[in-house]
Amino acid sequence: MEQVEATQTSIKVKWTQAVGATAISLERSMNGSTWYSQQVDPQASEAVINNLSANTTYKLKLIVSNGANAGTSNLISVKTTSNPITELSVVPGTTSVKLVWPKAPANATKVEAGRSEDNGQTWRWTSITKTSTSYTFTGLTPNKTYLLTIRITGGANDGTADPVEVTTEGLHVDSFAYTTRTDTTASFKWNRVSDATSLIIQYWDETQGTWVDANTGTISKTATTAKATDLIGDTSYKFRLYVEGGKYGGESNYVTLKTLQQQVTTLSAPTKGPRNIDFSWKAVADATSIALKRSTNNGGTWTTVATVDGSATTATVDGLSPGTTYLFKLEVTMGDRKGTSNELSVTTSGAPINDFTIVPGTTSIKLVWGKIATNAKTVQAGKSEDGGKTWRWSTITKTATSYTFTGLTPNKTYLFALKVTGGAFEGTSDPIEVTTDGLHVESLAYTARTDTTASFKWNRVADATSLKIQYWDAAQGAWIDANTGTISKTATTAKATGLTGDTTYKFRLYVEGGRYAGESNYVTLKTLQQQVTTLSAPTKGPKSIGFSWKAVADATSIAVKRSTNNGGTWTTVATVDGSATSATVDGLSPGTTYLFKLEVTMGDRKGTSNELSVTTSGAPINDFTIVPGTTSIKLVWGKIATNAKTVQAGKSEDGGKTWRWSTITKTATSYTFTGLTPNKTYLFALKVTGGAFEGTSDPIEVTTDGLHVESLAYTARTDTTASFKWNRVADATSLKIQYWDAAQGAWIDANTGTISKTATTAKATGLTGDTSYKFRLYVEGGRYAGESNYVTLKTLQQQVTTLSAPTKGPKSIGFSWKAVADATSIAVKRSTNNGGTWTTVATVDGSATSATVNGLSPGTTYLFKLEVTMGDRKGTSNELSVTTSGAPINDFTFVRGINSVKLVWGKIPTNAKTVQVGKSEDNGKTWRWTSTAKTSTNYLFTGLTPNKSYLFTLKVTGGPNDGTSDPVEVTTYADRVEKLSSSNITSKSVTLRWKSLKGAEFVTLLQYDGGDWVAAATGPISNTATSATVTGLSPEKSYRFKLVVIGGANEGESDEIQIYTKSK
Repeated sequence: MEQVEATQTSIKVKWTQAVGATAISLERSMNGSTWYSQQVDPQASEAVINNLSANTTYKLKLIVSNGANAGTSNLISVKTTSNPITELSVVPGTTSVKLVWPKAPANATKVEAGRSEDNGQTWRWTSITKTSTSYTFTGLTPNKTYLLTIRITGGANDGTADPVEVTTEGLHVDSFAYTTRTDTTASFKWNRVSDATSLIIQYWDETQGTWVDANTGTISKTATTAKATDLIGDTSYKFRLYVEGGKYGGESNYVTLKTLQQQVTTLSAPTKGPRNIDFSWKAVADATSIALKRSTNNGGTWTTVATVDGSATTATVDGLSPGTTYLFKLEVTMGDRKGTSNELSVTTSGAPINDFTIVPGTTSIKLVWGKIATNAKTVQAGKSEDGGKTWRWSTITKTATSYTFTGLTPNKTYLFALKVTGGAFEGTSDPIEVTTDGLHVESLAYTARTDTTASFKWNRVADATSLKIQYWDAAQGAWIDANTGTISKTATTAKATGLTGDTTYKFRLYVEGGRYAGESNYVTLKTLQQQVTTLSAPTKGPKSIGFSWKAVADATSIAVKRSTNNGGTWTTVATVDGSATSATVDGLSPGTTYLFKLEVTMGDRKGTSNELSVTTSGAPINDFTIVPGTTSIKLVWGKIATNAKTVQAGKSEDGGKTWRWSTITKTATSYTFTGLTPNKTYLFALKVTGGAFEGTSDPIEVTTDGLHVESLAYTARTDTTASFKWNRVADATSLKIQYWDAAQGAWIDANTGTISKTATTAKATGLTGDTSYKFRLYVEGGRYAGESNYVTLKTLQQQVTTLSAPTKGPKSIGFSWKAVADATSIAVKRSTNNGGTWTTVATVDGSATSATVNGLSPGTTYLFKLEVTMGDRKGTSNELSVTTSGAPINDFTFVRGINSVKLVWGKIPTNAKTVQVGKSEDNGKTWRWTSTAKTSTNYLFTGLTPNKSYLFTLKVTGGPNDGTSDPVEVTTYADRVEKLSSSNITSKSVTLRWKSLKGAEFVTLLQYDGGDWVAAATGPISNTATSATVTGLSPEKSYRFKLVVIGGANEGESDEIQIYTKSK
């Protein structure tokens, strides 16, 4: 078989007709291991294979069935042609060009972008991503021509695209801009232009249809500014900077502007006041009217504030705010200077603050002006002590609205003023005359009062010549000296006597002489009534108190009042006749403190008596419950001893003759006495000091419980026996295991043999199977004499105990057991959770002695038992743990390389003990095993020989995948020659070199002739050669070559190399 032709998607082959063949299969493979069949006519001698991939090497062979030529033909390698990309487009720039192609190269191994600056003689290649559809060449020279292309290695688009010629754009000035303009001029700027020979500013003349040089004078070639003059006002212009010479030669960007109208520029403000400004300007010819406009927001908005005739040259604006800055301009209607004038900023003069209030004091004066000095630069408060001849100024914050002058002399006259610089209130206010207040005593206060006296205090008064306490007599309309005796002029206290009870008075301290001369502050008070002061409590109990007091003359009734919140509120708890001298209050709480007083109606001591605090006596706790034990007693009283000082629990072992007391927490409601003797009588009591339960409770007699065995338990049982254990019993004389016989209504000694009195175990025999029993240990003698705790159990049924599994596989187990008499059916039950739950997996006749369970998982442990229905051994059998055998993994994929193969099995071997991978180089005769992680799902074999066949396998011990998999045959890829290098390039030949080859059967160099790859003119190439010289080439021409190796470790095609022959 041989190749006839190959295209991008098909290969045509031919062969000698097979004689007598009944079938012919045309086989193709890309990797030599996976083959695809195409059936052809047995009489045919040629065929075409379609739908192939471009630029791909296929191995082809024929398989002939029957006839003289039966068997497999020779193996040939054929490569489909490539489909180079030809549609290139460009996006040019000044220093870059973007090369674009319509789609990403299919299956390319390498993509390069190439650039030539010498019309294709030499190229500079750059590797780019294989999925790219564009590449931008940067760092190019403006206005220069380049050839650009892409070169693709491998895949359907293998080859070099036809070069595209592109010229980069030139530079031009982009920074040309105007900076200012008037009615006749325009000023411009631009970035410096390197290499220019001359610069000209030009404007477009629409009438002439051409660019005209502006009147700028000569512009230096290194200049960056210029000014055009002699322009026409209120006219639109389009300008450009025209550059001659250098890389920026040509026109710049355009600048469009409109010159300003001619304006009035003489607006001024010759005079101004706080609220008005006078304006003037030169006369404007032919104007019809002139409006004066004002802005308060720096030109943001304008308001007309005055309008005058067009011939006027002055105007006045009123109604302004003092110290305020405004912006003004004229709006001229008609005339040669119509439009707006120059803008003029004017600030009105200030208006001093004169609206003050005064807050006088003895050593200070507060000056208040109530509004902030708007936009002030400085604010000062001034004081004069000599009628305004000299002033002392203090600088204060500009936002202040008041100022306090301190350190002044009492009762002295001063002048005060406010001085503001800047803003609406600039200037000095009119002076204000103020006299400070004199001093007087402010500290008079009363300290005590009775029904006939009042005591007073005050701060010492300096310089006084005399002091008097006086009270106001409303009947006389005058101040009367109180009865105090002589008061020292340095005194600070006094007591007024001879006052009337239950009467309101107003007092003052009158000072004569010194700086505090005159009256003090006033003190108002009311004298107290005369009171009963003899209230007492001669008797008290837990719930009642007896009160007494001296007789009260002329009283009509007396009420006893009680407070439970320290006088916060009062309640009448007893009322007696006005002549009574005692009363009793009942219904109180034990150990509780109350406050009492009398409320007297009428008589000379009407009103409230002295207040009396009384605490009722306590009531001992006697409401107990008992929790008995063998060595302890818990005494419970259920309520907290309210307000107790101490709480003690007492114990007596001799009938109350002596007691042992233990102090406990005051909030306790129980106490446990420990370390007691079993079966002994004690007295217990509770003693409380203080609070509602003060006292000692009545003693309580309690006897502790006796001991008994609590530790009896069964340890094992069968159908006829039960085994028991207990803690050792001290002092016992004999021990018996007994069970309750319900029929006899009595405890029966179990068949245990004699039990040692020190024993802790025993076994009862002769029991009936599948029967419930109640057992006890009966102790004779010692402190544990009597019965123990009860133990209830049920004896087991008689069971099948011969269940076994003589055979097992990955998914089934065969079971057997001895015959069971009288059974009606036998079920095989399975548990997958160690006996947690059971499922019936097979049911056989009661006479059967074997069963098979299918549908199991390989390498899995199960628990089995029999469930026997009827017969002498009905019930469950012995439980049997069985593990199915493993199922080796055989589902493999592999990833092969030149020197490695990755074996993938895709799932972790469950519960494996070991996992090993094996490799054989001699078709399975010998193996090399390597242990790998039990959780692995793949293994990489490295250090392999290129283009060589190996067997690989997986061996698992333990778990459901136990065993060795079927071997997998894999051939490593060839280590193809990737790169060729060139040397000795002449006009007619080139020498190509490559790395040394291993085991090659055939080596040749191919040359691309523009449509096909043909053998290069090298002569025969040795299988071990590393270079060859191609001859017969043409001068100054581009050539592409590649190396083809058949057989050995380096089988395959190399990457292409492109060279350019030299000129003659």
